[in-house]
Amino acid sequence: MTMTWLHVFMKPRQILTVQDVKLKEKGFAIHFHQDFLTGHPLFTEINKYSYFDYETSEALHLSPREEKTMWSLFHKMETEYHNNPDEFSKSIIISHLDSILKYAQRFYKRQFIDRKPLSGTTVTKVNEYLSSYFEKGEAGERDCLQ
Repeated sequence: MTMTWLHVFMKPRQILTVQDVKLKEKGFAIHFHQDFLTGHPLFTEINKYSYFDYETSEALHLSPREEKTMWSLFHKMETEYHNNPDEFSKSIIISHLDSILKYAQRFYKRQFIDRKPLSGTTVTKVNEYLSSYFEKGEAGERDCLQ
């Protein structure tokens, strides 16, 4: 049996609209307020993960072993979240979240190892704009430096 997994990463304040979606596969979502990370290095480090800017067509494809790793980390986070909170709870949860993000970065790098062109929402928009600009013939001598 082959299973298809969809892995999506969204950055803070990114808007998601889902309508009439029916999934046969299992998955998980981790939602947290940015204040949860305040005072932790992950608060600033989270910005270094480029996959938050990938297009939806650039989904992460995981091997069965990689899926097992991600699920294991998620279950550890979930268990800690539902345990009686103490002074270590937040730190442990954040460490598991940090591991999930780092593994995702590793898996994306593996997935795109042979891929040289830049990707991401910003790059896609710039490329679309430039293509349109040149197709319309708007580039001319007036654009050259004098």
